[in-house]
Amino acid sequence: MLGLKKRDGSLTISCNEKVVCNEPILCLKAYLLCRKRWMKKELEKLEPGTPYARIARVVLGTAIPEECGGLPPECR
Repeated sequence: MLGLKKRDGSLTISCNEKVVCNEPILCLKAYLLCRKRWMKKELEKLEPGTPYARIARVVLGTAIPEECGGLPPECR
């Protein structure tokens, strides 16, 4: 579904290659698949306005869109 696996089930990326995070969308997809701590740190570094930065913050749980009720007051 993420487009990171071949038909035989092997990965098209290595979960240990840091170059995967040179591209925000690829880093986000790789994080969803691999869940590496260093990937999370790279995604947290994305500046607001960077493509996929908002989506990354929602996936990481550091931001919840206002249309979804936003963060509870005790988390702000």
